[in-house]
Amino acid sequence: MKALASPTLAASTVVDAATGQPAPSGVRTSTGTFLEPAADAAVARIEARLALVAQVPPENGEALQVLRYAPGQRYEPHLDAFAPGDPLNARAEVGGQRVATVLMFLESPAEGGETVFPQAASTASGPGWSACAREGLAVAPVAGDALLFWSTLPDGGVDPASLHGSCPVTKGAKWTATRWIHGGAFGDANPAAKARAGACVDGSPDCASWAGAGECGRNPDYMLATCRVSCGSCGKGGEQGGAAAAVAV
Repeated sequence: MKALASPTLAASTVVDAATGQPAPSGVRTSTGTFLEPAADAAVARIEARLALVAQVPPENGEALQVLRYAPGQRYEPHLDAFAPGDPLNARAEVGGQRVATVLMFLESPAEGGETVFPQAASTASGPGWSACAREGLAVAPVAGDALLFWSTLPDGGVDPASLHGSCPVTKGAKWTATRWIHGGAFGDANPAAKARAGACVDGSPDCASWAGAGECGRNPDYMLATCRVSCGSCGKGGEQGGAAAAVAV
């Protein structure tokens, strides 16, 4: 995984809540890159195992992000879940809320680099922890280990105890691979994305009821592109056709 990621490592970014696009930030100073889904046989096996560990369908996961932390680099405490009411990133048609994170450690630094949860009920104690790690519940970055934690509560709200950060590496380098998991299918695997790409599918479980209420005629720009089965807007082979042919998608 390190070899796959190394050629495209670049300064890490965060998700901009206003645009949904990656943006630079001083709170995150590592370098990283995303691997293509099933980039090779090993990555495909890892992605399948992560779905089993989290007990969430594999299509709910984002692409694996590989990160490298050099001495002095860190990630300030943050939440992986999107802020409540985020109008862009938590949309159902792109997978909804990030509900869980799996963090894998690929290479251990000689010192530092712990993952710390400052809002957790317990704190790190005993020898060997950095000052940063002692500010909350800490997990040492042991190569070969994986950390699964949930970002949301059973009612769907954001869990404040999931606030976490990467302590500065003080000696050596830390490599990690992260998969963020959504409540629904993410990206191209999402039914709405498939429908808008021309597949003969309904992009929402509500399509049938919307169509029955006459929305295919009242709201054709959305319905004919998103609810293709219920609105009868599928072409041969599941591609766009018929009434949907004039709809810009």
